[in-house]
Amino acid sequence: MPENLTPSEEDLGLESKSYRMTKELEYNNEVIFDNDEIRLVLPEKPLVAPEEGVHVRVEPKEAQKPYFDPEAKIGESLETFKSALAAARSVFGSQEQGDNYFWSQWVNVHLVPRFGGQNQLQVEVIGRNARGETWAQPVDYPEGEEYQKNPIVREEIEMIKREMLQNNRDIDNEISNEPIFNNEDYSGEPDEKTIYTFQNYEVRMARENPHVNEGGLHLWVHANTKEDEKYEGVQSGLRHGIEQFIIASAVAKSVYQELGVPIEIHFSGNWGLPVRGHWKENLSAHANLYGAPSSEEGAKLPPRPGFERPTIPEETRQKARQALEVNMAKYLNEFVGANLNQLL
Repeated sequence: MPENLTPSEEDLGLESKSYRMTKELEYNNEVIFDNDEIRLVLPEKPLVAPEEGVHVRVEPKEAQKPYFDPEAKIGESLETFKSALAAARSVFGSQEQGDNYFWSQWVNVHLVPRFGGQNQLQVEVIGRNARGETWAQPVDYPEGEEYQKNPIVREEIEMIKREMLQNNRDIDNEISNEPIFNNEDYSGEPDEKTIYTFQNYEVRMARENPHVNEGGLHLWVHANTKEDEKYEGVQSGLRHGIEQFIIASAVAKSVYQELGVPIEIHFSGNWGLPVRGHWKENLSAHANLYGAPSSEEGAKLPPRPGFERPTIPEETRQKARQALEVNMAKYLNEFVGANLNQLL
């Protein structure tokens, strides 16, 4: 990963000017979008400062078991994840939005058990300021009451509401009879990090330099594709997103069932397509899965790049590999050849 992750204004094609406007509102759990399936909420305790981005929360209207619960049905949470993709596209915005565009180049889509997920599914969507200090950095989950309390610009929220209406329509148009997990032309060669393969996907766990604190787990879903590399990310199309979410959920269930570790699922990456220059290497928003050390409430991700990272013991890798070999098939086989319009 390049040392300088923050794109220049020239990269972004934007002029340098203030984006702040006059009308603001507080993060106070206000519902800013509502349909039959979900609410889009401004959480009372946002995870990013307004000058660094925007945080919205996707809440399903019907309570769902957390995705890592072995008894939870993956299919039941697909509708919520579809809405999370629409929300992520909405906080990304578009180049036509002018100055609003700059804060949403990098989007984090997180399913984190400690924020409601132990009892019900919810998804955190955070758009990151491409000119800010936290662009391409992990989301900082503060402890206690150390949350941002600053207001957010109302015009930006109005933009998200408009984008949600359009993106929901666009995603509905992407739902078709196209079967998922139907490509058996496996085009990649597993490397030493790979602990499980399924069709054109690999589940990987690093031996060294995981992006998690000592004693934690870090796995990720890697897509092997003959298409241009930008299309392996979940932001490129509904089918790619659904397939990666299904695999990530199956991994989370398998690890929890055998190791007892609640898994956080993070889809984090650059949603600014197309891109220019050095930051194109951060194009893919793929599924990262993190398990916290037993002594910590949740996974704490060190900032990147340039930090001292631990090693995941080989024993832990083998336990995770065995957990996937024992459990993954029963979670995945029901989706092979299923059509999107049957699932959503």
